[in-house]
Amino acid sequence: MKERDAEVSSKVNSKSGIADSSKLVSLLALAAGAVAMPQTSHADIIYTDLSASPVVVGFGGTNQFTFSGLPGGAQFGFQTRATSRKTQPYGAFTIRYHTVSVAQMGGTAQAGLLEKANGFAVPEPKSAVVSPGASFYLNVPVGTQSITYSGHPHGPNSYNHEYLAWGFYDTAQSANRFGWVEIGLSVGSTNDPNVTVYGYAYDNQGNPIPMGQVPEPAPMGILALGALALGAKGVRVWRCNRAAVCKS
Repeated sequence: MKERDAEVSSKVNSKSGIADSSKLVSLLALAAGAVAMPQTSHADIIYTDLSASPVVVGFGGTNQFTFSGLPGGAQFGFQTRATSRKTQPYGAFTIRYHTVSVAQMGGTAQAGLLEKANGFAVPEPKSAVVSPGASFYLNVPVGTQSITYSGHPHGPNSYNHEYLAWGFYDTAQSANRFGWVEIGLSVGSTNDPNVTVYGYAYDNQGNPIPMGQVPEPAPMGILALGALALGAKGVRVWRCNRAAVCKS
């Protein structure tokens, strides 16, 4: 009788193990399938993330950087300029300046900054919203300093991870687009100013967006993460069930 009970118990445990294994395979298949499916998003924000390898534009980096992937004929970005100005009234002394500007870089459509103060670009904190009705400038200094006077700044002091609001005319859709660019500004040394570009974004439906806002995850991306989490949980449950069966 004991031998038959043991045989029945063995068969039940075996069937249970098969069922658990089948569930585990299903969970893992769901996770793998969700990850393998193309991930798309209905978000209107087009984001270019440069944080893993930021671009430095200035007198200690590259002399020009143009935003890529803009629709239509707009070209926009950062560039360096070296200028000289003679003192007044007799022009007996020349002062030399280094400047990094955010500017229209060419192309067939206007692109520029939406705000400036005292002649310079206005940095905004994260989540700030700038009205699309703000003034639009095609060429704005971000940082300027005198080389003659050992790197003395003539604009904003250094800052990091702030945002500039910008916009451009999308000739492909005949509409204005608005966005942000995350930067840092360094001034004070003879090889400055330098602007570090961490990323930029714009809304392709013409809406102003808060500084630093990025696209929301696509629905399938969320499903993939959920499936993977479910699969991981399934592995733990399956192992526990296997351990219980072995002990019995």
